Amino acid sequence: MKNYKEQIDNYYQGKLKSFQLIEIGQPGEKLQKLGISMLPIVMKQSTLQKCIRDKKGSKSAHELDRNIITNISEELKNPILAIDERDRQSIALILNSKDRHGNNILVAIRLNTTINSQPVHEIKSLYGREHMREAFQKFIETNKLIIIDNKKADELFRVIGLQLPKALITQGYVDSIIPKEQQVNSQKRKNDIMQDLKNHGFLPTKPLLVNIQALDSLTGRKNSLADIHKMYQKRELLQKEEKELVSGIANELRGQELEQNFTPEQ
Repeated sequence: MKNYKEQIDNYYQGKLKSFQLIEIGQPGEKLQKLGISMLPIVMKQSTLQKCIRDKKGSKSAHELDRNIITNISEELKNPILAIDERDRQSIALILNSKDRHGNNILVAIRLNTTINSQPVHEIKSLYGREHMREAFQKFIETNKLIIIDNKKADELFRVIGLQLPKALITQGYVDSIIPKEQQVNSQKRKNDIMQDLKNHGFLPTKPLLVNIQALDSLTGRKNSLADIHKMYQKRELLQKEEKELVSGIANELRGQELEQNFTPEQ
């Protein structure tokens, strides 16, 4: 993983090649506790350009200061709130840092996607969130708001004129968001994938585990190697993200054992 601040320095100096992704880092402990998988968090240069561009003449520009961009990697480790949109493969984080108008920064992240055949989480947008009072009321009503830092969330709610619902305040936020049985199920799923790989003579490497779990998230089901084999045979009919994940899994399996055909037992 490249040094994030060094990449940002190179971007502002015009030293990054246009196709290069900006690598932010792996999800921190608090994001992991929310169930965010251990994939790299990245951002396209085109996204960063929108974040810092002057608003004059551009509706999509957010004119964020360089110091905000530089500190995003650290800020992502300690967000105040999360807006759970995982039914749409996304999550948004409200950070401590603020734009020049005093609005807290919101980072919208596309989860378990693929770029250049690599599974990643992609920052799709980064801006100062206006009209938070109305937005938070809606997210509370739809059970999408997750409190990560109780103290800072309470302070933020006071500033925007809202009462922080007691039901959202908890010492161990992850326990209120991810039921224990779900956490157990996540580990059980990982164990099942490992056993399936071993049963077919493959090593349960981290890339395979990550990619298969990402494929599970995309398809909404638990995929066996036999399922993946069938998907690979009909990969031209798959959606782009599914196709890239299935192809990546197949390539990893071929790399492990070149003499074995990729034909799991039915």
